[in-house]
Amino acid sequence: MDFTDGDILQISSRLDGVTLASAEVIADFAINLGDAGTLIDFGQGDSVLLHGVAFDGVTSDPGRFFTVV
Repeated sequence: MDFTDGDILQISSRLDGVTLASAEVIADFAINLGDAGTLIDFGQGDSVLLHGVAFDGVTSDPGRFFTVV
């Protein structure tokens, strides 16, 4: 609930059944929830809700929100 401008999520490059190579690949898992924000859903119960964060912002500049470790 406290994700603010300038915060960056570090997400493992290897989740069960998913290999993530870049922030752009993470953005491919984004789901637009309108005013509620953006859900990043990797399946199998692995998801992150960016409450109040616009889908367009996440998909147009994913490096502003994510880094792969």
